[in-house]
Amino acid sequence: ELVPLPTATRIAPPRPAVPGPVPAPIRPLLPLVADPDEKTSAPLPPATPALALEMRIAPPLVAVPSPLVASADPPLVAVLLPETSSADAPTPLVPLPTLSVAAPPR
Repeated sequence: ELVPLPTATRIAPPRPAVPGPVPAPIRPLLPLVADPDEKTSAPLPPATPALALEMRIAPPLVAVPSPLVASADPPLVAVLLPETSSADAPTPLVPLPTLSVAAPPR
């Protein structure tokens, strides 16, 4: 059996019963002179300029004895080398691939 497809119906909800804004019949009062006042004063200079004086403070010098001069060479450290082994590489479990060269066809 053929059934008709549902139709799309759009129903807007009813508007609330709220009165609209009341227009104001009175215009706001504006000043007679609409030009803004100009600033004629400059900003005040700072009392003292920032970082005007260069300060240098020398670190206190403390008498430190110099290290003694070493007259002997530093000890030599023996370098440990691994022992030589004569063991061969293990035999592979599968045969290794063979190298085959095929020339491209002419």
